[in-house]
Order: sequence, then structure tokens, then C-alpha cells
Amino acid sequence: MSDSNKIIIASWTLCLLSSIIIIWTLSLFPLAIPRLETIYRELGIKLPYVTELIIALSHNYLWVIGFLYALVSPLIEHKYSGSISRLFINITICIGALIFQALTLISIFLPLLNIIESLSAQHQ
Repeated sequence: MSDSNKIIIASWTLCLLSSIIIIWTLSLFPLAIPRLETIYRELGIKLPYVTELIIALSHNYLWVIGFLYALVSPLIEHKYSGSISRLFINITICIGALIFQALTLISIFLPLLNIIESLSAQHQ
């Protein structure tokens, strides 16, 4: 297999992985985050700044742009996937998607951990 084919395969793999990560993470915005926001509000929990930011992002529809990018990105990948610079762009996007996913998950579930800790402390 030539180096060019290896670059194309790696670039496609990273592009698809990034798209899957972005779509999965952004699917939390309309599905899970509003429910968690209701729970946090009803319990009167003071939320960390990053959680408030993620909740605010879920209220406006700017996250749809990321969702559309993740859907369209593999479609345009075939045009540029042969270059080494495109491979580095896909590496950067994949790392960024993983960081965004980690921050989103930590920020929305951290208050739940605080609830569990406070409940277990009350029972001891």
C-alpha cells in the first residue's frame, strides 16, 4: 500500500470518527440536557460555570451548525483526503471533538455526582 493510500485511509478514519463523536455529543443537547436542567432547577443546585455554559448552548441552536458540519464533513472529505495537510486538520478536529465531548459530559454530570455525595453524606 502506498503512502498516499495510507494518508487517505487515515484521513477518512479520523473524519468519520470525528463526525461520530460530534453527532453523539451534540445529540445530548436537545435530548438529555433539558431534562438534567429541570432536575437541577427543581433541586435548587448551584451549577458550575461550565455547566451553565453548556445549558445555555443547548438553548440556542448554534449547536446545529456543528451537527451539520459532522454530517457534511465526510461528504466533502473525498475531495481533499489525499493531502498530508488534510490529515493534520482531521487530527486536530478529532482531538477537539474528544475534548468537547469530555467537557460536555463532565459539565452535565458533575452536579449529579455532587447530589449523590450530599445524599450519601446525609445518611451517614
